[in-house]
Amino acid sequence: FSNNFSNLDFEFDDIYLLDSNIGEVAIFLAYLAEKFLEKNNSKKPLFITDRTYHIDILDIFFPGYSQLKKNIIVPNCINDFCEYNNHKFYHVFSNRHFGIVNSRIGDTHFIEQMFKTLNVSEDCTTIPSPKIPTDIINSIKERYNHFNYDKLIIISPEANTFTNIDVTFWNKLINNLKELGYSLFINSENSKLYEHNEIHFLSVKEVFAITSVAKCIISLRSGLLDFLATSQKPFYCICTNILWANTTPENCIKSYSIMKTPYLNKSSKEVNYYSYQDDNLIINDIIDFVKNLP
Repeated sequence: FSNNFSNLDFEFDDIYLLDSNIGEVAIFLAYLAEKFLEKNNSKKPLFITDRTYHIDILDIFFPGYSQLKKNIIVPNCINDFCEYNNHKFYHVFSNRHFGIVNSRIGDTHFIEQMFKTLNVSEDCTTIPSPKIPTDIINSIKERYNHFNYDKLIIISPEANTFTNIDVTFWNKLINNLKELGYSLFINSENSKLYEHNEIHFLSVKEVFAITSVAKCIISLRSGLLDFLATSQKPFYCICTNILWANTTPENCIKSYSIMKTPYLNKSSKEVNYYSYQDDNLIINDIIDFVKNLP
């Protein structure tokens, strides 16, 4: 504690170590943190992380709060909570938490386990209130001034946790949507995979900003979608299997369905990729979804 916090030049009371992937951190900050901080009587919280995208999410939901980007080695004895030198230390989330989630795929939804770990009820949620600086949105629109923002769709075709779908599916979907006159923002690190389409890979904050002015999101199930869904834009989520789990897609949906997230746009839809016998069927369903949006 002394090595990490004793020489900071600002006041703080409780410490929140953000030690999760993008999905869990986005859900915590967007839906749970406000009332969780009130419950803990945290007047001057300090958020700590070693990941830039956590800072981006903090800037959107808790701008102006104390942040510290720092590599912190957490001793094994620290699980979800400890107290030291008049400071409360909350680990969001610990290995203990993820051990429970991973051992109960098909039985427990990951958001339900977040409630249990934090010792809060579902009443502890708040409607997301993202704050995107106007200059970022203006910069995005100026940079991508060729988009028709009334018909802009965010395509997020990749994930780290869930099985990726073959790129031929995405190219076929992309070409179909382009033929219908939609502007497409394809968020990907793999610029060579998507034929001759315009590919972008922006910061998490910038992707959120452009999502906030888009018509909808089409995405593989991912932690990034958990974050983008807090914009309350309609989305079409395609679920596959978890890469590291020996289980079924049905169990994955039971434990990771995004539709159990509170306050989503009611037009949103989630499907099991494997329930479609042909890619054309799901592509047609996506196109119908987009066409029927208000």
